[in-house]
Amino acid sequence: MTERDNILARVREALTAPAPLPDSHEPGSAGVSPAPTPALPGSAALKQPPLIAEARQWLPKVGQTFDEQLASFRANASDLKIEFHLLSNFDELQATLAKIRDAEKWQRVAGHNGELAGPAAGSLNLPICRTDGGYNVNELEKCDAGITECDALVAQTGSVVVTSRSAGGRALSVLPPHHVVIARREQLVPDLPGALFLMTPSDHYAEYIRQILRELGLPPMLGRVPFHEADTLVSIGPDIYGREQKLAPGPAQAWNEMKAAAEKEHVALLAVSAFRSVAYQRQIIERKLAAGQSMDQILRVSAAPGFSQHHTGRAIDINTPDCQPLTEDFEQTAAFAWLVRRAKEFGFSMTYPRGNPSGVIYEPWHWAWQENTAS
Repeated sequence: MTERDNILARVREALTAPAPLPDSHEPGSAGVSPAPTPALPGSAALKQPPLIAEARQWLPKVGQTFDEQLASFRANASDLKIEFHLLSNFDELQATLAKIRDAEKWQRVAGHNGELAGPAAGSLNLPICRTDGGYNVNELEKCDAGITECDALVAQTGSVVVTSRSAGGRALSVLPPHHVVIARREQLVPDLPGALFLMTPSDHYAEYIRQILRELGLPPMLGRVPFHEADTLVSIGPDIYGREQKLAPGPAQAWNEMKAAAEKEHVALLAVSAFRSVAYQRQIIERKLAAGQSMDQILRVSAAPGFSQHHTGRAIDINTPDCQPLTEDFEQTAAFAWLVRRAKEFGFSMTYPRGNPSGVIYEPWHWAWQENTAS
């Protein structure tokens, strides 16, 4: 038996022992606490995670733009023998997985009911061993691949951060011979401190946003509370550019109902943009800076990362045929007149009217949904 076989055998033996799920309190676990994580040099206290800026001074430098971080992740992942695919939508994901399935001659897979992993495994049309309700180790070992989600992709190391909460249990990433990890673009972070902040409780979310603002050279937005990203998103179909758009479940249902009601009155409502992540909002700012715009010009039309209503999955930019999108021309359309008259019935209201206190330009196309406001 080789040393590799010996290590894997010990791992498999360990996986046969039940382990409590994260945040669970099973019998026999009382009084057992994990050892505290040592603070990095320069940090203030063990109970608080170190600031990203403090931690990064001890780590190799990573580019700040998405493209730079993507290039670093791709190169470092390749060194770790990870096969990386950058895909645009679920159709591309489905086609890529099918190609790998056929090339590797997979007969069965293992997975969990994650928002991305569940549908991805189901698209393969193979028997699935799911770990959500418990699993048989011997059956899991017979699977050709484990399909999971993750917490973060780390550009600095080319590594993938996986926990039991994001990956459906520790065994999925170990027992099957192949491990397929599905992640969203906004889960790419520059380094391990960034991954830790992405995984921290909401108490530290504001500091995460402040760090992004500092890196962009923006003030800390004192007195303003950042918007949290939506936890759950559902598709509302393609936008005017053919890109899939998503909203949180409540506003998604309201949007579909409002769109159908408008169609009955021969008014077409078209989606331009819906949910946007903090990472994507940062990319918007960086692209405009690279194009030569000043920060003052940018912030008149684009919110700073963390402060866009689009993060919530409740806001949508709307257009109609034969109208230039994201312009005041929308105010002159039948679609705008219909929204002014009936949008409140579905819980939508215009966020940035003329003279709004936010200082944002007049945006007749930007509408947001508020729960329990429909009448």
